[in-house]
Amino acid sequence: MAYEAGLHDCPGSNWRMSEVHAAIGLAQLERFDAATRARQALAARYDEHLSGVPGLRRPGTFRRPAGSPPTTSACPSTRRSRPTSSNALWPPSVPNLLTSPDPSPTPQGADTAMTTARPVTVLTSNGAAIPFNDTYFAPMTDSSELLAEPAALRERLRRDGHLLLRGVLDPDEVLRLREQYFARLDPGFLAPGTPPVGGVYSGTVPAGTAEYGVPGHPAHSFVRSPEFQRFSDQPVLRQLAETLLQGVVQLLPRKIVRHFYLGSLRASRAHTDYDYMTRGSEHLVTTWIPLGDCPLPMGGLIYLERSHTLAPDQLAPLHDVTDRPHDLRPISHDLRWTAERTARRWLWADYATGDLTVHTPHIVHASLDTDTRRMRLSADLRFQLTGTRTDARWTQPWSADDGA
Repeated sequence: MAYEAGLHDCPGSNWRMSEVHAAIGLAQLERFDAATRARQALAARYDEHLSGVPGLRRPGTFRRPAGSPPTTSACPSTRRSRPTSSNALWPPSVPNLLTSPDPSPTPQGADTAMTTARPVTVLTSNGAAIPFNDTYFAPMTDSSELLAEPAALRERLRRDGHLLLRGVLDPDEVLRLREQYFARLDPGFLAPGTPPVGGVYSGTVPAGTAEYGVPGHPAHSFVRSPEFQRFSDQPVLRQLAETLLQGVVQLLPRKIVRHFYLGSLRASRAHTDYDYMTRGSEHLVTTWIPLGDCPLPMGGLIYLERSHTLAPDQLAPLHDVTDRPHDLRPISHDLRWTAERTARRWLWADYATGDLTVHTPHIVHASLDTDTRRMRLSADLRFQLTGTRTDARWTQPWSADDGA
């Protein structure tokens, strides 16, 4: 009875608060903005996954019935029965997404089983299909436990060519940056009624939107913004790079933000970073940061296992299948072809807000097409050992038309 008495079925006027609750409330106000952003991002995920479920509707704004006294509750006098479990809200034939395994991210340490937002049998990258099975894919190894062991972390990077590191960044800071980017877009890019931090695609690119990443597009100005500069200059990122490269590093000015959305069928082709940086040193690492949760169907980064050990003449035949015959830098847009010809699998992960990957300049990597209403947003940062030769093309801020 005490539990039932504390439940409220609809908005009303309940102003009771003890001194302890007031003190806690004042303290929590300091993180109110961050908590709101996190809840808005979660609400956008619910909107995405539950929008097609029969019998459910998105709650609207509460409006007091006309004629109701302003000081009284608008709840009907007859109390509605409350379900005894969340399953009571759902038709028997519809999966309950609230009680089924969380669609993302994969829990830390759960890198030995393929778990994702929904059953996936086929994925695409740049429109080219690849089966999602044990022949072509394997989960990444989580290297987070090695962060306190620098020598072991470097050895893992040398062995695998990449590192998956969870929870390195403050999720609140990541979501703040995500919100700032999507707030720059034309409002027509976002689904009506959804907050910028959710990044839920409306299904339509507004007329007049500039080509991605060129002057006039929000991504072009965003990488030059003080907010993005502060995020990129976080000491934790520099310290990680210096641990891996064993020396003082510089952050290359050409920092990239990537934004993909449902239906675009655009993704990063299989490539190595060094093929785009051939005029500079190989003493560098790339940090890839998903700006928000990025489960597999959202199109995160994937790595071709131990491909950094392949010689150039072993990769050369892969260029035979490409949608960019005029550009010799990308290896192939066909990830199935790439996996079959190299007899290697693509390594994947469900990324959570705050996770990142680090990789060497010679490992083959790519991304998948975005197959969710929530748009994928990520940042590429490259740290190079100070005093080594720098490719001049990477000394200027990024623009999608800079030819680098």
